[in-house]
Amino acid sequence: MVRVIKHGLPPQRVANAIMGRVEDRQMTSGPAFLGELRDRLLDQVLGLLKADPVVGGVALIGSLGHGAADNWSDIDLLIL
Repeated sequence: MVRVIKHGLPPQRVANAIMGRVEDRQMTSGPAFLGELRDRLLDQVLGLLKADPVVGGVALIGSLGHGAADNWSDIDLLIL
């Protein structure tokens, strides 16, 4: 089971940010397709991590984790 931990946000926003798209996240710079590709990659990686019984938890950190991402932002995951 993967437990998602994200500092400073209400649980529902955390679930939306990790398990789906955060619709209110504004992408302010960079080509839109970069953000879309990154989000698709994140969805795939999280699916693999959820299926791995060895993974104890996942935290989305960095600009995505803090809700300050743009289209140039990378994916920063802390995997337990």
